[in-house]
Amino acid sequence: MAKINLGRIKLQFQGEYDKSQVYRRDDIVYHNNCMWILTSEYMPDGTNAFAPGTKILGYNPKENNGWTNDPNFTNTDAFNYTQYWTENERKAERQNTDMDGNPITKGSTNFSNEDESLTHNHNTIDSHLGTIVRHQQHLMDEYDNMFRETEDDYSEMDTYNGYEQTYFRYHYAPVDNNFVVSVQVSGGVPDFKIDNRAGNNTKGRQFEGYKNWEFFKEGHTYRFHQHNNSNKYYPLGFSYTADGIHNTNNTGKSLGEDPVGPYYIKGTASNGDNGFFFPMYKTETAANAEDTRRGGAGSSRKITFDQGDVPGWETEASPSLQGQLYSDGTQKKDTIVSLLTDDSNNTYLQVTNAWEGQTSGGVASRTRKTIYISSADSTEHHSETDSTYAYVYVQGALKVGSNISAVVTQSRDDTTTTNNGAGRKRLLINGKPVYQLVAEVSTTTAGGIAGNYTAVDKTGASTNTALGAGATSNEGKIEMFMPDITDPTANTERTFQISVSNPGSGNKFYVDGVLAADNVVKFEEGKTYKFDQSDSTNSGHTLAFSTTADGTHGSGSEYTSGVTYNGTPGNPGAFTQITVRKSTAKLYIYCKAHAGMYNSKSVETYDVSASLGKTYAPANIKKWRGFGKNGWVKYFLDNVQVDENTYIDTFFDADRDYNRNYPRKMPNGETLGFNTGFNFIDKGSRTVEITIPYAQNDYERGTNTIIYPFCLEPTTTARPTDGMYNQFGWTIEKTWRGFKHWDKVQSSMRFRGEYSSNTHYNYNDVVSYKPFKRLSTGEKFYQHGTGLYRCIRDNKGRPPQHGFQEPTRSPLMTKSTVTSNRLTGRGEHENNNQTGKNYPAHIQSYHNCWESFAGMNNQEQAAGVWFPNKGPISWPYKNGYSETGNVYRQNCYICKNGGVWVLGHGTNSSNGEQGRSSSYFREMTFRWRDFWNSENRNEGGFEERRSRKTTRYDRMRTPRCIQIEEGYGYKLLLFDNGQVFHTGYGSQGQQGTGYDGSPGSAMTPDGLEDVFAVKISQTRSGETDTHTPCILDDNGDIWTWGYNGYGEIGDGRTQNAYGPKRIPREWFNDEKIVDITCSGGDSTSFYVRTSEDNIYAWGRNNVGQLGDTTTTDRYRPIKMQGFNAADNGGIAVWQADSYSSNSAFYILDGNGYIWATGYNGYGNFFDNSTSNRTQLTQSTASPNGDIADFWAIQWNSYHTSFARLKNGQTWTAGHSGGYYNSGDGGTGTNQAPVQVDKIDNLKEVAIVGTHSDIARSYWLKDNGEFYAFGYGGYGGPANPIAGTNWTGEDGTYKPHHTFVPAGTRIRTFHPKGTDQSTNYYSPQMMVGTEDGQVLLWGYSNNNNLGHHATATWSSTGRSMMFGGGVGR
Repeated sequence: MAKINLGRIKLQFQGEYDKSQVYRRDDIVYHNNCMWILTSEYMPDGTNAFAPGTKILGYNPKENNGWTNDPNFTNTDAFNYTQYWTENERKAERQNTDMDGNPITKGSTNFSNEDESLTHNHNTIDSHLGTIVRHQQHLMDEYDNMFRETEDDYSEMDTYNGYEQTYFRYHYAPVDNNFVVSVQVSGGVPDFKIDNRAGNNTKGRQFEGYKNWEFFKEGHTYRFHQHNNSNKYYPLGFSYTADGIHNTNNTGKSLGEDPVGPYYIKGTASNGDNGFFFPMYKTETAANAEDTRRGGAGSSRKITFDQGDVPGWETEASPSLQGQLYSDGTQKKDTIVSLLTDDSNNTYLQVTNAWEGQTSGGVASRTRKTIYISSADSTEHHSETDSTYAYVYVQGALKVGSNISAVVTQSRDDTTTTNNGAGRKRLLINGKPVYQLVAEVSTTTAGGIAGNYTAVDKTGASTNTALGAGATSNEGKIEMFMPDITDPTANTERTFQISVSNPGSGNKFYVDGVLAADNVVKFEEGKTYKFDQSDSTNSGHTLAFSTTADGTHGSGSEYTSGVTYNGTPGNPGAFTQITVRKSTAKLYIYCKAHAGMYNSKSVETYDVSASLGKTYAPANIKKWRGFGKNGWVKYFLDNVQVDENTYIDTFFDADRDYNRNYPRKMPNGETLGFNTGFNFIDKGSRTVEITIPYAQNDYERGTNTIIYPFCLEPTTTARPTDGMYNQFGWTIEKTWRGFKHWDKVQSSMRFRGEYSSNTHYNYNDVVSYKPFKRLSTGEKFYQHGTGLYRCIRDNKGRPPQHGFQEPTRSPLMTKSTVTSNRLTGRGEHENNNQTGKNYPAHIQSYHNCWESFAGMNNQEQAAGVWFPNKGPISWPYKNGYSETGNVYRQNCYICKNGGVWVLGHGTNSSNGEQGRSSSYFREMTFRWRDFWNSENRNEGGFEERRSRKTTRYDRMRTPRCIQIEEGYGYKLLLFDNGQVFHTGYGSQGQQGTGYDGSPGSAMTPDGLEDVFAVKISQTRSGETDTHTPCILDDNGDIWTWGYNGYGEIGDGRTQNAYGPKRIPREWFNDEKIVDITCSGGDSTSFYVRTSEDNIYAWGRNNVGQLGDTTTTDRYRPIKMQGFNAADNGGIAVWQADSYSSNSAFYILDGNGYIWATGYNGYGNFFDNSTSNRTQLTQSTASPNGDIADFWAIQWNSYHTSFARLKNGQTWTAGHSGGYYNSGDGGTGTNQAPVQVDKIDNLKEVAIVGTHSDIARSYWLKDNGEFYAFGYGGYGGPANPIAGTNWTGEDGTYKPHHTFVPAGTRIRTFHPKGTDQSTNYYSPQMMVGTEDGQVLLWGYSNNNNLGHHATATWSSTGRSMMFGGGVGR
């Protein structure tokens, strides 16, 4: 082990990361090829939840045991990786939805008023709407984090950020993770409805909406609002036990109560020891259990503090949370149950600050009494009390002192109406009421009450034993318990290197190279020590311990308590380890096999009970804040935190005339808000807030797995409150949080030699790679020079990518399966370190696994990898459309590092540059949600530059773009972190932020903060702003927003949506969506493919393009008719095309036949007819049955289709126009399919035409040959010889070769049209080469071909391919 001393900075290298070891601040470990330094201490829990990692790269632990309660990640992958959730720093999960799947906006009684929701001003804050603007969310987080770290009481105000504290904490609440609670009473039986859903197996638990209803996440906060007046009498609580306090076994407790621990305490103990004390537990039983888990004997120490010696705490009689007031405005004191204990450990329970008043018969009830229990009571009800004894009534909040194992609760008195105790809450011990002797004076004797009344001990049992000498009260004391084993792991300071040598008197043990002597080794109780015997000289010499000199060789015995042995001495990994328990005697080290090897030298053991205070506290456990202040549930009235008791009482104060404001003493001496002060009716806000605790140990991980809602009010015959959520709850998802505790200090790269497809590579592995292909002779043909590549995501079988990636082909091309559901699977060797989630394969694409060390110039660093309008990179299905888009004078592509590069005009800021044009390719900038308020500023994201924030380009950590959908003046972009951006036209709400204009930069739609998108789709063709963005998320759900003129949103309406809406899964028959596509034009038809191989569609349907047998527009999804995948070999290819309303939809089935519906006016269905269809109908005309791939193309209202046969031939059907665009050498229309004989082995095809039938066609073959034909204006044919309707190279009016730069092989191309006018019916063309070059030609204006184009502000063009220039 190494110690690193940098001046005053001393760093301790602790070797490989150990999930069970206790680390201290500035410890350094080696993990996942990197060095990490601990910045914040934590208590290990024996799992990899705290393993080092960054928030951006995530964590992928190599262990076989998954979280048993996490169905998504129970199983391991091919490399025995179990994956964790990455904790979301903003704590924001999915927005809530109403019954129809619409966002809940807190704008109406039922929270589904669409018209009202659309009128919200998203730039303002409104406390009644419960919204907070996005850019102010961090103020809430900073405020909360500040108070978590302060040593003062949580509720105190601090000068830091004081204005924001007051303004945001007490007036506003963010909308994330908020739920609306109501109560439905049917037949006298009440049920909680949370977001309008009762607890049952379907609605309310497994609802796939903005919020996954089945899970809570550790560390996240959820808020439940009970301002609906139906909640009267039914306060909401949470418990680890089904139905909470109503559980039939009487075991349920509210999570608003203090948990048993662990806690840390900063203060001074009664023995004068001071500092941070941890782990501390409320009960001895809990501390003993933790001691056993740590390898101890199951024992603990009681540590006592005076309240005044713990900074920031108030006495129990003056609670920090605002509770009930007397009529004069002073704070009522809370009822406290504490403990009397004598020298013989006899115990009595006693009560302080009980309610003082008149019982029946006019007898006064006192505030401090020894309490009694009646053995005659079989239930919590008892006969009417009399003048001798009376119930003990609780006043204010009920607080329970330490070391009381009895279950102390309260219930409302419904046994009498004849005295003023009626309706008050009686004190219960173990479920039974307790009493006070009215005339009692002594609090140290038992008995004296007629009948079966006896005192109560700390377990809740009755006792007749009088207290003996030295009886003391623990009221005002903090008595907590600490396990005897304080540090169960051996760090470097407590690891000794053992060797054996002969100094002349026989073999001896040497400790760290020093010959044994008395007290060379010293032990402290509660700590663990390791004696490393890996050195080869230890062979045959097992080190052991004894209480006798020389152990078994000196008539002694081996000491085994807390001792473990590992391995064989002399071999790597061998050691003897001892966890020193309390009161361990002086020990001696000896060799089990040989006498005299430690010279009978002793090891002193030191009692450290007087110095347990430490100088630090772990960040992952709670600070003890006094009794009744540590629960995981908080209660708020009008955004003011109150105790649980006060919250409950307000649900029964409906008939009193109270001011709705919180009661407080006014300057004039009067009290505002009389008496208990809270009126239930018309209360502005009643909120229950629960923070999901982290599991601290294996016991909690195995038992505290579900959190159940329940009613806090005990059930009665008149008002039953049990079973109000049908005993359903939310499973707790475990989260990885290592990024909160470790920082990466060094990247340790390993050179792994030449790349091999059979090797599993880890982050920071470096390989050399030279792409090659095999020739027919078996030799390797290298395509370019050798490069060095660094692994940035674990992978196997994914070589570094150089140049453009291949689009997904029809599965019939490779004879692979055409079965759906690929989205839900992943390749055998695909691993993702992004967030540990089971992402689809396209996010694991080649260019996302490696980065190149080569390329010292911008052109090579910005080498292209993917073009827009081709679907996501490596999507598992062939893209659902092949038609070109109309883009206003601009070119765009994705580079190998995932950056987005744009060139040309910035109309409507579609380039994200405030409308500015660029004469060279420059990179777009984005605002990543993963970096907002990031705790690691050095991990990418934002650079702070005074008044503005800009993205920091970071090839390792910045999210990578994987898909772009672009149209005329707008773009929709998808990144591999699941984030979606929109830029450009937004007049119909397409920004998704409530804004109806065109902002100057790319915007992320609201409501998608915790939605992980995997594919996007939207309209591409036409000069229109009536487009509708649509996304598919990783749960298989669909989200839409924007234009809704023909029902494109799919919500059953035709009003535009200014924010994303999720289409309910029920509308797809609860089938998971695995792919999406849509038609283009100013009206859209959407199509989705499910895991059952069904197609659902909605939107425009004027010619039957939705395939439901009608021509009626559909405002919500409907299943297409006529095609059954199971009977036809599945779905190989699907295609949608359109212009305005005349759209069509096609399927190529697994048997090579085309099925189509919608517009067929040009014979484009390959069915030898021009009849439209209203349901999917099979085409049987030749060459159907032999088709292996298919393309459907719309160009300025014309429709043309192409097919590749199994033998490689190319066929076409549909319109050819006056410019021979079908490639068969003819004009007009091909109603019957014909062969394109010059093109075989077709890979890609496109027709570009935006005005009349003036168009050009392009064909790319598998071998990289690139052909063109058609109108020759603006350099479209990419051949300076060719003109309009050139007869071609062979005089046949058939496709001719384009001019391609020497030595270049084209891998893909991206054709686009421009304006739909007589002046600019021109193409904008891009091709991508196998070495990543992006070449341009065609129409030139507004710098869309770069600064060196022949014309900058004119409408001419270029007929030769060239590069556009790259800059930043």
